[in-house]
Amino acid sequence: LDPSYYTNFGASISQPLLRNAGIKANTYRIRTAQYNSKIVDTRTKLQAIGIIANVDITYWQLYAAGKLLEVRTQQYDLSKALFEQTERFVGMGLKPKVEVIRTQVSMAEKLEAIIKAENDVRIAERALKRMLNKKSLEMRTKTILIPSTSPDPIRYELDETLMVKNAIENRMELLELELQIAQDSSNIEYAKNQKLPLL
Repeated sequence: LDPSYYTNFGASISQPLLRNAGIKANTYRIRTAQYNSKIVDTRTKLQAIGIIANVDITYWQLYAAGKLLEVRTQQYDLSKALFEQTERFVGMGLKPKVEVIRTQVSMAEKLEAIIKAENDVRIAERALKRMLNKKSLEMRTKTILIPSTSPDPIRYELDETLMVKNAIENRMELLELELQIAQDSSNIEYAKNQKLPLL
């Protein structure tokens, strides 16, 4: 017959027997992707915990610096009152003139302490602004941050053994290392498989 056609059915299957054989060799890339995903999650959680802890520490540093500034200001006011009182006593002849100089020196020291305390407040304020990273709180803005939450210390009775156990079990960097070790073991196993001959 012209034209004539022939139909044939063919099927073939290829199964590696040595290299790339088995489920572990074929799911290697999936396992690697899963390990990488978990490692990234762990690093993200660790980073978030660090950021929250740093913001908390910086907030209380700002609070402490503000309270220290208040104390320094009160000390200066008392020193100024003492200076005025000493001047009156010297004017009445009840104290020697050297006392006026001594109280002036004390007043100058208190003023210097106020300047240092103000600097510490500004430094803590800028650090907190940098961490908050808000549009209205740029570094050069004149906005002043005033801590509104007062410290409320509470005494806790803590089980030291349980605390240490929980701290070790929940450490994100240890989990990351465990995942890295699991990934390295998988890499070694796959590399050993790849050394086998193709069959």
